[in-house]
Amino acid sequence: MTRDEFRIVGTEGEIEMSPLNGPALVYPGGTEALPAHDNFHYPLVEYFTSAVLEGAPLASSGETALWTDWVISEARARA
Repeated sequence: MTRDEFRIVGTEGEIEMSPLNGPALVYPGGTEALPAHDNFHYPLVEYFTSAVLEGAPLASSGETALWTDWVISEARARA
């Protein structure tokens, strides 16, 4: 079985959300039930299509995506 582990360690604390691909997301603020869709990528494609075709609001702007990309790049560089 493949595990998708996710852990961030910072100067003021850490957060672990493992397994990220499981049915529950456990984090310091609580727990959320996140049952996976049969097609793992379908919700993302559906969301993107709604944004493009129907003008649905974006959860992440280009500006926030740029910061996300920077954080991921830094994390990978230090791994």
